[in-house]
Amino acid sequence: MQIISKEELYSLTAHELALRIDTFIAELVNSTPVGGANLEFKRNFIGITATSILASKVLQRSTEADKKRLLQFFFRSRFQTLAAHQLLFQLGQILSQGPVSSPFYTALGRQNITISSRIAFECLMEFVSIIKTGNLIKGKKNKSKLFAFREMLFDDQTFGWLILSLPLVYRFDRTHRTPEIHGTSSMALDALRADAMTSMTREPMLMNLMQNIWKGILASLNDEIVHIAFDTYPEDKTKVLGAINSWHTMNLRRYWDENWKDIN
Repeated sequence: MQIISKEELYSLTAHELALRIDTFIAELVNSTPVGGANLEFKRNFIGITATSILASKVLQRSTEADKKRLLQFFFRSRFQTLAAHQLLFQLGQILSQGPVSSPFYTALGRQNITISSRIAFECLMEFVSIIKTGNLIKGKKNKSKLFAFREMLFDDQTFGWLILSLPLVYRFDRTHRTPEIHGTSSMALDALRADAMTSMTREPMLMNLMQNIWKGILASLNDEIVHIAFDTYPEDKTKVLGAINSWHTMNLRRYWDENWKDIN
């Protein structure tokens, strides 16, 4: 991909920006061993494209400036998800080389996967906030941006289905992101114990959610009612699956309070 200046990047039209994003992601996926020569796998791994986001009904009704702003957040989210997947693939390669150096690098990889996955969701929240309000999310006093995002979704018939993704995000924050970023790095102690893969069964779940969630976002942008199954923690699976087909007829605030008030 040709190097351009910041000024050139910002001067691209929305259409040119979408094409550059799609080229970047396609070149990244096609240049890595993930999926080998399986073209269908690689197409699925690339996922929703920026040009399809741009062609959606909602973005077509947006100003040129908002189209570019939204595409930037789409790319930031996809970039972080792809980064997490690349890190997970590299972890597999490191572990295949033997246990001598793996505790440090696997713990480091887990830490970066945790951070990248959460940044990806943060960018998605901002994308939706711009669609709904024209502005970035502003957390209230003593309340997180995630709380403000949840409040935004309660009465939303377009993106309300995203409520079903939030139990995973809240639990992910409590279990992985907050202890690692705002705590004292439990992953470092895992490495010190030479058991750096201790909790990898749950840590990639937000990454997996982010890989698939843009299908639902694109459907919402085309004024469709979304029914999408989420990768979520086992303790929430029955509650989430039970609302997939009926979320748009439910009182989402009551639904949340009845099931997840304890993780607010």
